[in-house]
Amino acid sequence: MTMESQGAAVPGSETAPPQGAFEAGLVMAGLAFVAMVGSILVYGMWGERITQGLDQACAEAAFEAGQQLAAIGNDDGAEQRFRQALEGRFADDTQRYMCARSIGELLSRRQRYAEAVEVYEAMPPEALTESGHYTAYVLSLWHSGRLREAEKLGALWLRLAESEQNRDQLLWAHNALMHIAAALGQPEDVLRHGQAVLKLDTTSVAALLVAKTLLEQGDPKAALARVNAFIEATDNPGHLEEAKLLRARILETRPTPEIHGTE
Repeated sequence: MTMESQGAAVPGSETAPPQGAFEAGLVMAGLAFVAMVGSILVYGMWGERITQGLDQACAEAAFEAGQQLAAIGNDDGAEQRFRQALEGRFADDTQRYMCARSIGELLSRRQRYAEAVEVYEAMPPEALTESGHYTAYVLSLWHSGRLREAEKLGALWLRLAESEQNRDQLLWAHNALMHIAAALGQPEDVLRHGQAVLKLDTTSVAALLVAKTLLEQGDPKAALARVNAFIEATDNPGHLEEAKLLRARILETRPTPEIHGTE
């Protein structure tokens, strides 16, 4: 059997390419080159906007995902998404500041106070324009031991809350400033802020710090009256027990008929 009968190709018998195939290939290659050049030109003119649009979409999606994770208590996932978002681009600074504050608030809630303070200190002043923007910031400064800074920013927090007539922020600001004043050894400020808290919330446990301060200031009668009022108002078992212990301490300090007569 010959090689031809086995199907082997005979030299010179290969099928020639269709007429015009080479020219068509050149045309396709030319079109591809033109398309490539066009893409480069378009990207050169509009690439920044295209990239910005993609970054913006990614940043906003990450921020939204972080908010959803925070809402269901997944703080680790929320922090990761917030930080990812902050590395991208937002449509405007308002959203960027909101994202940064979300990180600060989350860190403060997780008692990572020093880290929270770092996040807040990196923000420009225009990122903190409302009373609620200072809540976690001041608390983080306080718990980080940076009491004078907490006192200073707490006063700003309080002024903003007053201008907004925001009851909740007023309550929280006065309460924080009361504890900061106690840590600084400023009894007059403890009483001033404590009384403001109790004016807003008669059942607040701030009454006990006010009573302790009154006792230390040599006014056991006023201290006992404050504790007795709190005992009548509270239904919290833990706070009630603490109040009864403080009441016993006041009575033991100066067990005079005048003091006992206020029971």
